[in-house]
Amino acid sequence: MGILYYNKTLTMSGGYFDYNQYRLQEMIDELEKREERIRQLDEDAYDFLTEDMIEDAKVIAKLAQIFIHRVDWLLSGDDGPETFKERIKEDLKYHGILSYSSNTRKVTGEKKYNFIKKLEQ
Repeated sequence: MGILYYNKTLTMSGGYFDYNQYRLQEMIDELEKREERIRQLDEDAYDFLTEDMIEDAKVIAKLAQIFIHRVDWLLSGDDGPETFKERIKEDLKYHGILSYSSNTRKVTGEKKYNFIKKLEQ
């Protein structure tokens, strides 16, 4: 959470969404704790497809957390449009999300979202 000093008063950055984007981070943290417990299971009981889909949910939640956090700062006036875009790119890179694409249009005009999975470092 960023902190700004303004007129010698301590104020929090953001707040447009009442800092609810941090709940997403709490969920991601819980999924990571779960991963540790799952690794201790017998491999015969391990459902790789299900666990892969849960990993997908974690990556999508991280994308959402990054974007919502940056939109929060933009709409709260802490960042302008250019800084907003720069910080999203920095955050994605920091979290190892190297590529994503979204909002490609089909011929029918429907939105199609494609996300490339997080690549291992």
